Amino acid sequence: MVAYKVITADPRGVFAELLKLDCGQVSYLEAAPGVERGGHYHKRKSEVFILLTGKCDLILENGNNSSSVRMKAFKRYVIPIDTYHTLFNNSNRKAGILVYCNECYNPEDEDTYK
Repeated sequence: MVAYKVITADPRGVFAELLKLDCGQVSYLEAAPGVERGGHYHKRKSEVFILLTGKCDLILENGNNSSSVRMKAFKRYVIPIDTYHTLFNNSNRKAGILVYCNECYNPEDEDTYK
């Protein structure tokens, strides 16, 4: 098990791996005010997002279907495989999101497509 490793820290916010387990990975993602995060999809991975702090919109696109929802704190949002997803913080304070992914990130075998 690997615990707490910051992967990126830039003006958009922090992305940190909290736990890597046999059954997937738990991470923490920040979205600064006015910032989009994500903007991609996965062919193998499904994800779960839980808004911990702030406000954030979740935009999902899959084929001809598109939806946008204002995330509610501590509610679980499941992102299916092959679903293009973007988080947008349109508030004036930072948003913090807990992320579960059913597969651990491996830079030698990425599953992220724009």
